[in-house]
Amino acid sequence: MTDEKYSNLCKPFPEEEIEWRVSQSGVTKEGKAWAIVLPYLNNRAIMDRLDEVFGWDGWNVEFFETPKGDGSHGFLCRLAIITDKGIVAKMDGADMTEFEAVKGGISGAMKRAAVHLGIGRYLYRLNKTYYAEIVEDRKQAQHRDQIKGKNNKKDGTDQFIYWKAPKL
Repeated sequence: MTDEKYSNLCKPFPEEEIEWRVSQSGVTKEGKAWAIVLPYLNNRAIMDRLDEVFGWDGWNVEFFETPKGDGSHGFLCRLAIITDKGIVAKMDGADMTEFEAVKGGISGAMKRAAVHLGIGRYLYRLNKTYYAEIVEDRKQAQHRDQIKGKNNKKDGTDQFIYWKAPKL
């Protein structure tokens, strides 16, 4: 693979293609909600990047179920790119997720394999804690999440937060 192709594969993504998820959340002693969020890429952004750099027929993806012997279940993803020196393949895996278990496991495995090729790897190098902007008006929010921990309000009910993603 040429240095130019590798640079294009690894270049940062536009801000609007970065997605965010809550890593930690809670409520201060004063009752103010907070959330630490992490940036990530979705699989469509990864596929678009592979198409952009190698063409739609210049890469391949395969998924394999992990063995169920230890009680866990997940998927391995093998991402292969066609270079002038031959095929380069990278593989990684992920467990099934709590929400849409199979789709989430496959998606997680592909995102992890893509990092081995350099796609989005810079997101792991960001050495910063990102706090979401908590908003009261849900019409202003980009996201809605339950604060971590069951029954986190004083009355024993769950609390939800509405938030905006930070800037990278």
